Amino acid sequence: MRRNEAIKTFAVFTLWVGLMFSGTSCKSITGSDEGFEARIIVYNNCGAALDIYMDDNFQFTIATGSSANIDSLTEEQHTLEAFLTGTDTLVLTESFDATAEGDYEWTIAGQATIVVANDYGEILYIYEAGEYLGVIEDDDSVILSEVPFGTFNFEAKTIDDGTVVATATIEVTEIKEYNWVIK
Repeated sequence: MRRNEAIKTFAVFTLWVGLMFSGTSCKSITGSDEGFEARIIVYNNCGAALDIYMDDNFQFTIATGSSANIDSLTEEQHTLEAFLTGTDTLVLTESFDATAEGDYEWTIAGQATIVVANDYGEILYIYEAGEYLGVIEDDDSVILSEVPFGTFNFEAKTIDDGTVVATATIEVTEIKEYNWVIK
């Protein structure tokens, strides 16, 4: 009995790890295998409302910062897709095998990146909305990944006296690479 529970827990954990870098939310779907009970908990952390599909069937729209469930999964392979609401812009797609009963999780994070390049001539501190992000060496760059949709206000400060030497406001509206070069 304990061995079966351990195998089940390992399978659920393995799928959770595989799915945790994607995600959004879902509603109930029809159909389930007799005696098979599983669901997907979808988390939307991408900064915009999303339309969620499973196996090419619309499930629901989920607001950013929300979660929702797809209940009554069948024991088979499924494909999840998240689109910006009302568009054909695919944010994320994920396929997985529902092989164990229990909860699966799919987290949809931001899919954009921001590359910050330091051509200022000295090491700088980087801040976003007043929060310290880290240090960037001179003639180096840093990649901020999984950036959600939204507006980001950056500052670059000297490390010796904290003087602001550059600022940038970046509006993330697409899934692409954004760049800020500090000169």
